[in-house]
Amino acid sequence: MAIEDQEVEIITISQEDGAEEDFEVVTYFEHPETGIKYVFLVSVADVEEEEQDIYPFRYAENGDDLVLAPVEEDEEWEMLEEVLQTLLDSDEI
Repeated sequence: MAIEDQEVEIITISQEDGAEEDFEVVTYFEHPETGIKYVFLVSVADVEEEEQDIYPFRYAENGDDLVLAPVEEDEEWEMLEEVLQTLLDSDEI
């Protein structure tokens, strides 16, 4: 059985101090009621680690670019944690 190469999508995030970090896209999610779009990212430096921190961001599309915004509300964090756990439990990611 051969393992197929999957195309990995990388997003580079620039920090306030000018440093850049690459993140791998885990999955995208659009909330069915609000239409808000989210992307879940993991640091490329952590991809091979057994445990990884997954970071959710709101996003909007600007041509070919994604404009990311942090998730700041507790209710939104809780909803995204549930979404992520559901996706992990169903082996969709």
